[in-house]
Amino acid sequence: MAFTAATAVSALNYNLRPYAEIEGTVPEPSSKGIDTFFNRLREMAKEAGADVGDDASETEVAKALTETDENVMSKMTDTMLTATVELTAGNPTRKQLDSLPFRVQHAFFNWLLGELMDPIERRSATKT
Repeated sequence: MAFTAATAVSALNYNLRPYAEIEGTVPEPSSKGIDTFFNRLREMAKEAGADVGDDASETEVAKALTETDENVMSKMTDTMLTATVELTAGNPTRKQLDSLPFRVQHAFFNWLLGELMDPIERRSATKT
């Protein structure tokens, strides 16, 4: 079986309707961009009191964030949105993400986080 980059992962397509009249594709992030994103999330999780160290893996950071109390998570929303917009190169924009209700913002963030963590697993899970 050959490796084909064009089909190795799915495009990061999103649709924010009906909350924002936008759909698009997040540009494929660079390794540096992903590292910066997870470093910001690691710091955010630590500030929120999550038990993550400086050497916590991306999986540990993601797990800590998903287990964070919703009240604490709402305090982290600004940092989370800023990190997301930086990673996605403004596609979608901060204004578009700000227009989303809280739970939809967090659903988008969790979707993106999941795609970055294990794109192969998520791709195969959607092929039923």
